[in-house]
Amino acid sequence: MSHRVRTVELQLLRHGPPHNQLLSPLTDYLALCGDHPNTTLHFPIEHQSLKVRLHALRYKDSEDTRKIQLHETASLVGQMLAEVPGLISELGHRDANSETLVHLSVATTASELSLVPFELANAPPGFPGAGGLLSLQTEFPICITRRSRKVRFDQLDWDVKPRILMIASDAGGDIPLEAHYSLLRKLVEPWVYRNPLETDDESLSEVRKHLVLLDGATVRKVRETIHTAIDQHHPFTHIHLLAHGCPLPNQDESYGVAFYQHSGRGIDAVDGLRLGQLLNGKLAKESRRKPDGDQVRPNVVTLAVCDSANTGLDVSRPVSSVAFNIHEAGISLVVGSQFPLTKDGSIVLTDSLYRQLLDGRDPRICLWEARREVFSHSVERLSPDSVGRHDWASIICFAAFPPTIEQASRRLEQSQYRRRMSVRLESGERLMGAINGKRTGLEFDKSNRDNAQILNSVASDVMSEVRMFDVFVDDRRSGSSDYVDLLGISASANKQAAELLYAQQHYFDAATYESCEQKNLKVDDTVWLECIWQSYRRYILVSRRDANQSWAFVQALFLKTFISMYRDNSREMVEQGLYEDWFHARYQCADRDQIECLNPRELIWHLTNRIELGLLRTLIPWFSSPSTGVRKELKETFSTKELLRSLRQIDQIGEGGGRAEQFAVFSCRRQLLRYRTFAGMMYLDPSSKGAKSAWKKRSILNEGGFDRLTAAKPEFDEMYRKIEAHVLEQIEIGEGA
Repeated sequence: MSHRVRTVELQLLRHGPPHNQLLSPLTDYLALCGDHPNTTLHFPIEHQSLKVRLHALRYKDSEDTRKIQLHETASLVGQMLAEVPGLISELGHRDANSETLVHLSVATTASELSLVPFELANAPPGFPGAGGLLSLQTEFPICITRRSRKVRFDQLDWDVKPRILMIASDAGGDIPLEAHYSLLRKLVEPWVYRNPLETDDESLSEVRKHLVLLDGATVRKVRETIHTAIDQHHPFTHIHLLAHGCPLPNQDESYGVAFYQHSGRGIDAVDGLRLGQLLNGKLAKESRRKPDGDQVRPNVVTLAVCDSANTGLDVSRPVSSVAFNIHEAGISLVVGSQFPLTKDGSIVLTDSLYRQLLDGRDPRICLWEARREVFSHSVERLSPDSVGRHDWASIICFAAFPPTIEQASRRLEQSQYRRRMSVRLESGERLMGAINGKRTGLEFDKSNRDNAQILNSVASDVMSEVRMFDVFVDDRRSGSSDYVDLLGISASANKQAAELLYAQQHYFDAATYESCEQKNLKVDDTVWLECIWQSYRRYILVSRRDANQSWAFVQALFLKTFISMYRDNSREMVEQGLYEDWFHARYQCADRDQIECLNPRELIWHLTNRIELGLLRTLIPWFSSPSTGVRKELKETFSTKELLRSLRQIDQIGEGGGRAEQFAVFSCRRQLLRYRTFAGMMYLDPSSKGAKSAWKKRSILNEGGFDRLTAAKPEFDEMYRKIEAHVLEQIEIGEGA
């Protein structure tokens, strides 16, 4: 699905300093838009007339007056934009086949123009939907943001694991703290690892890795919290500020944010300059910065603060709104309100914006969608007689994105899909370990019927996330340079999901199995088996698209071998080509993997492939004939002694390697231990007579299935038990260390 966004920048300039100028039809502004000739622009009304309109838009007049001024101001700003012919041309020129949205960025430093509510403008004549609200267009969607001409980002680390700091202060009055925090916690939940067998309170520490709440905020508390996060090399990527706006002392209608004083009593009115320096992390010492030199400032700051973008009516000074000053301090995206914002409106805005940002969508699309959602919840749409609100028009966004923001957003979207799926798979894997009696910090009582429901819930969540990731991968097929990598991730995820789904249906003793039937938990082997086939198909796709990916073909051979044992009809279909595939995998590895040219991580994969090929050789019927000729040579090359030597070499690389090498060792061991599990999954046909009664008699089915397999394949039994013993010994040594 295309998410292409085209940016159109409108710059409004005038002679003289940025302040000490009133709006007037006599003032000349220079409008620059794209490569079009510059245009002289005039604001249609006097400064005092705009003040009257803004007075009504801040709900300081009657309801009828508010509605009239809302309509007239929208027409007024639309009329102003209509004077820029280059702008109409740029906005109207849109390729509907490829573009999702047009981003209109308004850049100016003139203090008086900051009072103009561009977000309220009607679509100018000559534009589709002329006369309608420009920022709420559906035929030609347009996202309106503002930018300081002093702020640009050539590079921005947008593809980073999100971490949110919620700052709350009720120094200025009551705030919807519980509603905002519970909303953000719900939104980060998909990326939070949760122990399936623990209570909500016990998982709070995991939540805090993604969402930190700072209540009763003071300047000192905020500074210490941000600097502590930087010290821990895990700075905040998003900051959400929930508080009240308040007038700044001794200033004419200039606004700040109501924090608590350090003593905890009284209001500390924090202006935009102080807050901008506070939130961007610049006060942190260089020693606190991340070792790789990455940015420590947040990418996004959202202000659920009334009048947070209100510049006041004093134009004798440069722009002084809180949101603008935070943006000028170096924050890429700042969202605030230029008029009072209702509590309900702030909740809808926070929900829509963070839900999409955390999903990794393009921030410009997020802003447009958020404004539309706030508009759809507007009170004034409920009844003509009701007291109206225009929260949608209050939303103001200061944004400066690098040219690569679209690609960075796609990478973040992919990363978020992977993280969310990995969290669910990790929960399932920990639960599998508890079921099998391994040391995982979990206690799983198979006689406890409630645990059947827990397992069912975890398996359902895993399956849902894997399927969502599969859809995402399929959408990226066309022209995607990372399609092969995504296929490999999807194949591995489906393989892990199959294990958990199998456990959901079969890893119970008789009492638990019967309780599953009583609770109507259906047993459907086609679900986990389809995951196996999906994994197999995707590994094949990887190997076909990139012949250098020998590991993918080995994994496909692993799955195909066990599928051949599952049912008689599958066996006849699959076994015919197993030995040809084995030889193909062997020569593919030999051709590609020149050991002397491999880096340590690639060498681990190569050695893992050799070990798996040795195990699979003992399971393919063609190799069971008398050991003569080629068979004898292969038996010596892939003997138990040689495979154990490869395992010891992997151990040595892992001991002296970094994180990448250690993860490769972990993956190798997990894959080898999977042979025992898959033996139970594949060697017993659930449609055979007496299969269900056999499940009831076993506490763990894979042991029974493994015993049947090794009884039929003694060479595999001898080889695998030694390999398994070595792997388990190394894992135990690692856990002890």
